[in-house]
Amino acid sequence: MTAQQIETGEAIRNQEQADHLLHLQRDILEMVARNAEYKTALDALCRATETLLPNSAASIMLFDPTHTFLEVKSAPSIPNEAVDFLNGLMPRPEAGSCGTAVFNNEPVFVENPQAAPRRKNMRGFSSDFNIFSCWPMPIRAQEH
Repeated sequence: MTAQQIETGEAIRNQEQADHLLHLQRDILEMVARNAEYKTALDALCRATETLLPNSAASIMLFDPTHTFLEVKSAPSIPNEAVDFLNGLMPRPEAGSCGTAVFNNEPVFVENPQAAPRRKNMRGFSSDFNIFSCWPMPIRAQEH
């Protein structure tokens, strides 16, 4: 830790953030260890993520059983109308940030969804639900 970090209080903020992350991790892992219903654990994970960034909303989407389209499994802070719109999203190029991220199997970081080329088919969605950025991160099981 540098003198400047101590002087500015940065070290204290960093320690508070680290403590917060550890508490979130412990709480989620405890839910899993206690065999909580998966939806409860996913909702807790989304809510925990949302505490890390003000004015954010997290969601978790999974492939349907046929591996054809995505279904929203958790989105506790997202309006039902937005969830309904996202359900059935097919991964492909220009399928919004989430569909493109899954199709390419890589994260997509969009700062302005209204101007992003891959979101041209979803601009109404972005404006209707006040989405100012989107950061989908695909996570795949080893066998997929």
